Amino acid sequence: MPGVLWVEEQDHLQRRYESKGREAQNPAEITIARELDRALDKVLDEAVDLWSRVQDPRLARTEFTAAWAVGSVLRESRLLEHKALRDEDGGFLWEVLAEKSWFGARSNGTKEDTWESIRPARRQERVQRHGGAKGDDYWSMCRWLAEQSYADAVLVFGGQVGNVWQMLERTALRPLPVRKALCGWLGDLSEEGRGRLTQRKGFRELMKALRNRWPAKGRRSALQPIHLSEDELRSEIAKVALSAGLFEKD
Repeated sequence: MPGVLWVEEQDHLQRRYESKGREAQNPAEITIARELDRALDKVLDEAVDLWSRVQDPRLARTEFTAAWAVGSVLRESRLLEHKALRDEDGGFLWEVLAEKSWFGARSNGTKEDTWESIRPARRQERVQRHGGAKGDDYWSMCRWLAEQSYADAVLVFGGQVGNVWQMLERTALRPLPVRKALCGWLGDLSEEGRGRLTQRKGFRELMKALRNRWPAKGRRSALQPIHLSEDELRSEIAKVALSAGLFEKD
């Protein structure tokens, strides 16, 4: 089914209707595409509102809060179930959303400048989906991040999007129970100890150590973290961090 892909030509917003990589011309398909476009207006507006209400620079960087707000609204919207997305590639919605947010294109053809506060930083001159180094998509990352409450997500990642990518790009560490266990363990540390581990370098080293404990492939990949209880996970995380010299036990 189709979606609206926005472009800007000579300072004017133009829409094209696309389905499975081809231009859609069927009136029924165009109607469905416009319905999705209006639904995306609502998602982006609500994400801006949520970002403005929870944003606190003392707790998290602006881009982290924006990513969590977008993800939270996307999860609540159930947009992935929209009829326009039936039989479409999983990344089609993210492509549509990326171009729409970048051009600030409302479904009525007007520009919406407030969306600038919740979209990712531009890379190069063309519109991209702004994924991670290993091909993960920015918008799907937002949904993944928002599986936790804002407070828990800030605690786990130190309010930094870079840390989110570090964990997301290690497949075995993606399941929510791992983040819940990490949240519980970090919450028990001193503020100073937690701060060291959630700084970019400390978090990267922690993720490397956890990946080595639970590799996604190879002989040692049989026992994954999802097979452990939350208490067992917390205990293992502590052992791994201690063994890697990332913190000192009280």
